[in-house]
Amino acid sequence: MKKYIVSAICDFKLSFKYRLNLFLDSTMLILPLLGYTFLWKNIYSGGAVLQNYSLPQLFTYYFWALICYNTMPVYAYSNITHNIKEGTLTFFLTRPFNFLIYYYSIISGAAIIWLATNLIVVFPFLIIFKSIFIIPDFLSILFGIIFFLLGFILSILAGFILNLTAFFVGDPYGYRELYGWVLALLGGSIIPLDILHPIFLHLPFKFFYYIPAKAFMGNISHIPFLLFEEVCWISCFFLIVYVMWRFGLKKYEGFGG
Repeated sequence: MKKYIVSAICDFKLSFKYRLNLFLDSTMLILPLLGYTFLWKNIYSGGAVLQNYSLPQLFTYYFWALICYNTMPVYAYSNITHNIKEGTLTFFLTRPFNFLIYYYSIISGAAIIWLATNLIVVFPFLIIFKSIFIIPDFLSILFGIIFFLLGFILSILAGFILNLTAFFVGDPYGYRELYGWVLALLGGSIIPLDILHPIFLHLPFKFFYYIPAKAFMGNISHIPFLLFEEVCWISCFFLIVYVMWRFGLKKYEGFGG
C-alpha cells in the first residue's frame, strides 16, 4: 500500500510543475458558470421560471454541479490507453505493482489539487454572487461530501472502462469527446435531471454531478436508498472493469525490450 500512497503524493506534487496550466484549466469552471448565471438571471428577470427552481436554487445547483464536473475523473488518464497500445503495460505486469490501483492512486492524488484549485478560483466569483447562493448547512455538507466521494469512485471506474476498450477496439480517442458530452448531459452538469425525462434519474450517471449537487443544496430525499443504489452501481462498474481487464490481458501483446 505504501508504494501507491507514494505514487499519489508524487502526482500531487507533479501538478505544481505546470501551475499555469492548472490555473487555466480551472477557468473552464468559471466560464460556463458565468454563462449560466447571466443567462438565467436575464430569463428570471423577464418573469420566466424553470419548473420549481428559484434563481438562487438554480445558481447553487450549477455551482456544485460544475465543480463536480471539473473534478470527477470520468476520463481517468489517457496514459492507460497508451500503456496498452504501446506495450508499456508489460512494465507493470512484470512487477509487484497493480496497474489499476496505481492509476487510481495517482488520479486521487491529482484530484486533491484539482478540487483545491477549483474552489480557490471560484471563491471571488462566489462573493460577487453571494446574494443568490444558498449556503449549505452541516448535514448538507456531510451528505454532499459522501455522495461526492462515492461519485468519484464511480467516475474513475467509468474512466477505466473507457480506456480498457483499447484492448479490444484500438485507441478510444475518436469517441472520447462524445463520451464526455454524453456524460455531461446524462450526469446533470448541462441541465438538472429532474426537469428532463424521468428515465435519466434511473441511470448511474446521475451520481457524477446531479446527486452530489443536490446533496450540497440540501435538496435530496431517500438518502439511504440512494446510497445503496450507488454502492450497487459501483459494484457493477467494478465487475465490468474486472472482466474487461481479465479478457483484455488475454488479447494484450507487448513488443520491444
